[in-house]
Parts: sequence; C-alpha cells; structure tokens
Amino acid sequence: MIWAQRGDPNFRVLLAGLSSAIWGEPREVAGDTILALTDGEDVIGIVAFHNYDAKAGVMELSAAAETPRWLTRRDLHAVFSCVFNQCGCPAAILRCAPEDLRMARIATAYGFKRYEIPRLRGRDESEIVYVLGDDQWRANGFHKEY
Repeated sequence: MIWAQRGDPNFRVLLAGLSSAIWGEPREVAGDTILALTDGEDVIGIVAFHNYDAKAGVMELSAAAETPRWLTRRDLHAVFSCVFNQCGCPAAILRCAPEDLRMARIATAYGFKRYEIPRLRGRDESEIVYVLGDDQWRANGFHKEY
C-alpha cells in the first residue's frame, strides 16, 4: 500500500492514473488523499478519498483497478478504516455506471445501499450512488480478523 497526500510527487501520478481509468482523461479530484494498492512493486488499484463534507461527516471514494485481485479483505479494511475509524465519518459514498456489475456485486455484498440517480452522468445517463453507513461496515463480517 502506498498512501499519498496532495503535494507528494506520487499524488499527481496516481490521480492521473485513477481519473484516466475512470473517465478516460486526467481530471482533478477535490481531495487530498490517495491510496495505491500494490501487488509487489506494481500498482493494481487506486482509491481517492474526496468530496469530504466535514459537517455531515460524509466522504466519497473513487477507485479503479487493473485486476480484480486488487480488492482483498485487508485492502477493503484499510480503505474503509480510513473513512470510518480515522475520519469518524458516519457514511461513505461510491458512484459508478449502472452497467458496472462487478462493482454492484461487491457493494451489495459489503453492505452498501444502492440508489440510481437519473441524469447524474448527463441528459441520457443515470449513475448509481452507493452509500455505506459505519454501522453496516462494522457489522458486515468481511474484516473480523482486523
């Protein structure tokens, strides 16, 4: 795992890789923390923590991966421990395309609630918003060993 904060030389590189994988082009993300998940020397997944609303205690996560092997129980625990334990958030948000069935399976199994929002990706495209509460995260059983 590689944690990078805005200002760290790795941050810009990881952000460019993440946003290109998600949107097909480099984009700015309103956040200051990125986690690169590794397999040996290779980065196989990247998670950005962004759109943090301190008053509501809600944080959005955006992620992309090179391989389905990136999302281990240890990595899931590290990602959400940052949101719920370190930042004290009561909820985490993920957004993705409706056709992303792999993410739908993972989010549902992990305890997220799914909401489809029409036009969130433009006039003719909806987007799925997944919300995970800290209570659901603590009760989901995926990380008992941690």
